[in-house]
Amino acid sequence: MPEVSTRTVGLKVSALDNPVLIGRFLKPFGLAGELRVRSETMNLDRWKYLKQVYIQNGIDSSFYRYEIEKYSLSDNRIRLVLKGVNSSETASLLTNREIFIPEADRAPVAENEFYIDNLIGFSAETEDGDFIGILIEVLQQGHHDLWVFDGPFGEVLIPAIHEFILNVDEEKHGITVREVKGLWDKT
Repeated sequence: MPEVSTRTVGLKVSALDNPVLIGRFLKPFGLAGELRVRSETMNLDRWKYLKQVYIQNGIDSSFYRYEIEKYSLSDNRIRLVLKGVNSSETASLLTNREIFIPEADRAPVAENEFYIDNLIGFSAETEDGDFIGILIEVLQQGHHDLWVFDGPFGEVLIPAIHEFILNVDEEKHGITVREVKGLWDKT
């Protein structure tokens, strides 16, 4: 993948605290450098509050900051205009590049909502204290997510709904689940 000439469009930053992947640039839109974005976050509204995004340099893993000049959302499609990116040729250099923000810039989540990457690695127990496993993956479904735990019963998939997930303790990195016959075999 060709490297972007960062001297003309992005500002190199020494480090980015806990970078969070939020999207990827698609092919440019039009001739003036507008970029289409595939969001990696389900909350598309969060994009309108961003003032800047970061792109990782493929050569030395440093990051470059780009100021957002214009944001638009149409038919669930995000388009951005970045300061200094004013032609389709310059914009095309960003095609397929991942977009990051520092963790501190994440939008706040509502009560009983969590960022998936914060939950990975949490351990799960039943109400009685039986160890189920470690959360290794979240499968996003249309109606609810499925949390995949790996432990003594193999892989256990538990729907992420209040009926099954009783508590998430972010401080202790623990999840309490209701034991439901058929979800895992205790033998």
